Amino acid sequence: MKLEQYQSAIESSNIISKTDIFGIITFVNDEFCKISGYTKEELVGKNHNIVRHPDVPASTFKQLWQTILQKKRINQRLKI
Repeated sequence: MKLEQYQSAIESSNIISKTDIFGIITFVNDEFCKISGYTKEELVGKNHNIVRHPDVPASTFKQLWQTILQKKRINQRLKI
């Protein structure tokens, strides 16, 4: 029971998305949908660039993907 409560608290207070190694979205939570303005159906299966804000430089995303490919943890704020 505590695990479900913890998961629910995390998913309702943070935006969460998961992608495959090609940058294709495989999961988004409800908060991510609220912030992005897209539905889950519109996001899942699409490239994560669909929510890339034009103010965020491409170099930032390049660095993020390098970190992901190295299987390192990312804790960064991004504008979407």
